[in-house]
Amino acid sequence: MESNVETQNIQTLKPCPFCGGEAEFVRTGTSRRSCIITCTECGCTLETNENGEFCGSQWNNRETDKETYLTGYQDALHGDEPLYEIPY
Repeated sequence: MESNVETQNIQTLKPCPFCGGEAEFVRTGTSRRSCIITCTECGCTLETNENGEFCGSQWNNRETDKETYLTGYQDALHGDEPLYEIPY
């Protein structure tokens, strides 16, 4: 895939939150186009309205601890508490 990335003032990306693979910028954002980041292993992609030095912030600022995430999800599904309450 051909990359359209300006390498000045962009953040170092954290690994993919799903598979731990390397993430890369497909396109950096500007005021006229979106920022696109993808995982080179599983293909997970994030497109945001970030631009300039903020491009990559949303990718980096999310849950990365898979074990904590999965444990919380399993607890929600199988614990004593319902996932949500239905108002009657």
